[in-house]
Amino acid sequence: MLNFLQRLRIATKLWLLIAVFSLLGVADNLSEMALVNQRLHVEKETQLRHLVEVAHTALQSYERASREGRLSPEAARRQAAEAVRQLHYGALEYFWIHDLAQPVPTMVMHPTVPTLEGQPLTDARFDRATSMRSGQQGDYQPLTGRNLFVAMNLATAATGDGFVTYDWPKPLTAGGVTETLYPKLSYVKRFEPWGWAVGSGIYIDDLEVEYWRDARWRMIKAGLWLALLGVLVWFILRTVVQPLRAFQATIDGLRADPRKSLEMPSAQPGELGQLSNSFVRLVDDLRRSRNELTLSIDRLRQTARAFANMKEGILITDAGGRILSINPAFTRLSGYEPEDLIGKTTALLRSHLHDDAFFAGMWARLLSNGQWTGLVSNRSKSGDVRQQWVTLLAARDRQGAVRYYVGLYSEADDTDAPPAAA
Repeated sequence: MLNFLQRLRIATKLWLLIAVFSLLGVADNLSEMALVNQRLHVEKETQLRHLVEVAHTALQSYERASREGRLSPEAARRQAAEAVRQLHYGALEYFWIHDLAQPVPTMVMHPTVPTLEGQPLTDARFDRATSMRSGQQGDYQPLTGRNLFVAMNLATAATGDGFVTYDWPKPLTAGGVTETLYPKLSYVKRFEPWGWAVGSGIYIDDLEVEYWRDARWRMIKAGLWLALLGVLVWFILRTVVQPLRAFQATIDGLRADPRKSLEMPSAQPGELGQLSNSFVRLVDDLRRSRNELTLSIDRLRQTARAFANMKEGILITDAGGRILSINPAFTRLSGYEPEDLIGKTTALLRSHLHDDAFFAGMWARLLSNGQWTGLVSNRSKSGDVRQQWVTLLAARDRQGAVRYYVGLYSEADDTDAPPAAA
């Protein structure tokens, strides 16, 4: 894929960039549109839940009056149902109450169709539930032709509340209802003391209208941005690509013969002219420093050979104590291979024969003097504890901050005693 892109001309790449941005913009807008649809639905859910909780609170107040003896149970239920009957919002929205009877609930109170009250809700027109969700979180479970009131009791069984969507005709201002069915969202909350469920529903077909309104606006904005990007690419092609081609020809000549005299086109616009001049100076500097670089590489190779061939074990850490490198001699002393230690801390080597005071003194001397020497009991990879002479050095930068720690390790004789720390 990379080779394919590298073979493309700049103009092709720029137009390809527009195509990629177009696809990304479409994908982003589709994702945003899905989020908008979800947000609108959540807002409807929240609005409906707050409204039903108002009616639920009214039921609680009447049930409390019954428990406190201010109303008889029958009077409390009757007055509670009538109080909820009087609650309205919007133009024609209302609350209803049905019971929790199985297998089909009975309508307790319905403000717009009072003939349903006291009747089991078994009519086929109620078999229009399309989905349900228990509680206030999670995904909706699809339903097909399920009795919507049975679905409401099922949705609230586990959590005490839930949402049910269904298709329902809209009431007409002059009376009657529409022949067309519209999507409706209902929220139902159980009132366990009386075995009731109070709920309300709102039409959500307006969500689709708002969704497409937002989608059209997004498509208009995306089209304007793409048009602007197209004009910008056209401008770049006219003012940049041609000078870059001349610059490329010069570079190709230099690649063919690095010792060739470098001649850049004299007329270059703006930043491209500055780039050409800087490139000429850079090539001159690189040529002058080539010999010095070669010598530096040779010195580094010599240092690397010395590091690998030293008899003493060498361990290098960063300022945080994480191991960066070890030499073969350290592997012979400890049994650890580089892959066992690199990236880890030197705590892996501790034998726990030294207390915290020992290490505190070691670090204090190392940070104050820049070095420390002493006899240390380290644990090898095999688990053996070995006495080793250790010299630690702190390598600092020009500002005095520690960049690395270097440790030199050698085997100690059994007769060696730890001297005073240097």
